[in-house]
Amino acid sequence: MTESLDRSFGLIIAFLLPGFTCLAGLSAFSPTLATWLSAEPTRDPTLGGFMYVVLGSLALGLVVSAVRWAIIDTLHHVTGVKKPELHFGRLTKNLLAYQLAVEYSYRYFQFYSNMAIAGIVAAISYQIANGIWSVLAWIGIIALEIILIAASRDSLKRYYERVSQVLGTRVGADD
Repeated sequence: MTESLDRSFGLIIAFLLPGFTCLAGLSAFSPTLATWLSAEPTRDPTLGGFMYVVLGSLALGLVVSAVRWAIIDTLHHVTGVKKPELHFGRLTKNLLAYQLAVEYSYRYFQFYSNMAIAGIVAAISYQIANGIWSVLAWIGIIALEIILIAASRDSLKRYYERVSQVLGTRVGADD
């Protein structure tokens, strides 16, 4: 049961929350999305509306993750975070340790970096729909982006270190 909860929490923070952030930002351009996210006291929430929000958030979260892979992962690798050449032949006997490294390090990397992308989408959407923010608001957004990217870098490095310890790294072609 705990393993299932850990995995569910990891997937929620890695994909659902960033996707919801995008969905909320994009709702300024779609009356349908705005209706799904409506919190009017006169409207009763519906199961259909809830499912649309969850599925839309999940879909956008996966798209955000692909954009993150293309931009932030590349940025981290170009700026010195070395991706280890892991020895997956050792995965079977170390599966639990590998899963723990994913759930306790990689999911947080995904959250921080996916939220950095989702935050930009939401901020740009808000800007287009409602006008330019104040300088102070921009400073806050830029500071948050820097913190999220720095946290994602640290989480990715920790993940690489932990997984390298669990699986080891390939040294030669015949490993």
